[in-house]
Formats: sequence, C-alpha cells, structure tokens
Amino acid sequence: MSATAVLQAVEALNAGDFATYAAAFWPDAQRVVPGVAGPIDVDASITMLRYLASAFDGLRLDADLLLESGDHVVVTWRTTGVHTGDFAGIAATNRRVEVVNCEIYEFRDGKVARSWAYGDPAEMVALLTAEEAPR
Repeated sequence: MSATAVLQAVEALNAGDFATYAAAFWPDAQRVVPGVAGPIDVDASITMLRYLASAFDGLRLDADLLLESGDHVVVTWRTTGVHTGDFAGIAATNRRVEVVNCEIYEFRDGKVARSWAYGDPAEMVALLTAEEAPR
C-alpha cells in the first residue's frame, strides 16, 4: 500500500533518518517544490530537508489527511518545530512554528516516482518575523 510507504518514510524522516526517507523514492524521482524553479531530484530534496532540520529543533511532519487512489497518495502535512538555527537569513527566534502544506506522491513499482509539494514558502518567514501578540 502506497499510503503506508509514505507514512513509514516520513516517520523515518521525523527520527532524523534521511537515508530511509530517501530510499522510498526512485533515484530519478522528480519533486516540484513551491519557490524553486523546476523540479528537483532526491539529493536536492534531502539537502533541503537537512537544512530545515538544522534550523528547526524537533522538526516533525504529521499527517492530518491522507488519501490514496491508484498510484497516487495525497497528504496534508502539519509541520512543527522550534526555530533554533538560521533560516532564510533569520537568526534563531526560539519560536515554535506550525505550518500546513499538501503533497501529492506518484508511485511506480512501490516507490515514489514524482511528487508535488503545495504550500506558501513565505509563510514560515512571516511566522518568524511577525511581532508577538501582547500578553
């Protein structure tokens, strides 16, 4: 079942196991990411994920919604973490962030062949630079 493969890969990612996550994708898999020109390969995806993990302590993706149809899986991810490192030129704020995005995975022979991520790349920056509400 493709949905199970996605959830297992992301659990490995949540545990910091980038190799197991990457193994869920074909080496020639292409990924479309908001804010990035053209599709990227698995190595570039892992580089981006390592960057996020270094900037956000406890980086975690949790599935809010998961749908499977044929060779496709659609997941709405709730991504959380604490900003403890540089991100997009923004020094650590120690703010807890939470963003929601959607991803579509296309499977071929049990592995991800293509994926598309949908979300607002500026949302994280806005969360980190917004003035805090008065207490």
